[in-house]
Amino acid sequence: THPIALDPESTVSINDAFSSQAQQVLRFACLLPEEGFPWELFRQCLSEEQQQIFFTLVSSQYLIHRDELLMLPPAMRNTYLIQLRLTRENCADFLDRLLQYDRTRFWQRLHFLRRRDVLLQLAQTFGQAAKGLHDPDGTLSLRCAAFYAEINEVSNELQWCMRAAQACEAANVQNPWHIGNVYLRIADCYQRLGDHATSLKYCKKVLSLNKGSFIPADPDMARIYFQTGLAQIGLNHHTAALQSLNHAWNYCVNATAEDHPLRISISNMLSIANKATGNVDEAREYKLQSVRADSRSRIL
Repeated sequence: THPIALDPESTVSINDAFSSQAQQVLRFACLLPEEGFPWELFRQCLSEEQQQIFFTLVSSQYLIHRDELLMLPPAMRNTYLIQLRLTRENCADFLDRLLQYDRTRFWQRLHFLRRRDVLLQLAQTFGQAAKGLHDPDGTLSLRCAAFYAEINEVSNELQWCMRAAQACEAANVQNPWHIGNVYLRIADCYQRLGDHATSLKYCKKVLSLNKGSFIPADPDMARIYFQTGLAQIGLNHHTAALQSLNHAWNYCVNATAEDHPLRISISNMLSIANKATGNVDEAREYKLQSVRADSRSRIL
């Protein structure tokens, strides 16, 4: 069903004017920055069926294509934004498409707008949308955090991770797996901000969940203990860090290949922790392991 000719001032319901797929394309467009968004990236994030509708919407001037940018006319945005009924689910759907899209060739051709600027615009726009939506388990907040992570805006990433944690903790039915993942991301943010004490606090929160129904797989346990060890090294608690990193190593050996990035990182940190505690031979051995594995991964 193609959209009918519709005056933005009209009182005709959007449900009568557009097919469900056309509504979804417009819904996504309503989430984009008012100053425009790269046309090609938006198109690539749509399904084949939605792309056909997308071109119809452009030719009918419901969407504007100008200077390689896609824009939604202000009258359309203001008139139909409420009727389109933005929800956590359809916002998250488009965020996932953007985050999972292979942007390599697109970004190489992107001369008029730098990659970081595009992602920052998206993070801010989706953040505004997310604040007005019901997000009971923090799913949408974590997606907003992911955009800020891509552009290394750690403080903003942390803000959205904290919103996700509040939602998880307030949920009627709590999911320890989900809460553990959120806490680990918060710990990582604090670590990158240099607040090792708070990072360690959240690592301990994750470890305290390790009971009952929360039994992480080996790679997850390796990440948890690795993050704990990083925080302890930052606090110069090298003996405790060595213990945590040894746990991380044992879990990682059982679950990853020799050239896995996490395994290389753990090996590097084990070298530092062993050197700080006087275990010079062990420090040298772990360093050699990490160098060999890193060289192998580069060749592959």
